[in-house]
Amino acid sequence: MAKQGKDLNVVVTIHKEARGEIDEVVGKLEKAGLRVTSALKTLGMVTGSVGAAKCAALAKIAGVKDVSEQGVVSVPPGEEPGGSS
Repeated sequence: MAKQGKDLNVVVTIHKEARGEIDEVVGKLEKAGLRVTSALKTLGMVTGSVGAAKCAALAKIAGVKDVSEQGVVSVPPGEEPGGSS
């Protein structure tokens, strides 16, 4: 997923069938090394950061559908979002 030794900001997607047990899944994610930033229970998503070496282990936790690195979106200086050039 990324370089070893670096912390990654990730989004963990929870299987639809496991959303009723999201608190238990979050506990397992934390035990595996995820530092949880937020748990979006209605959406079935958890955000946080984890060491790159531990990232693959998160995907193996029961109830986890996907683990992906969180992207960053930025607007260049002097431009406004949604504006035309």
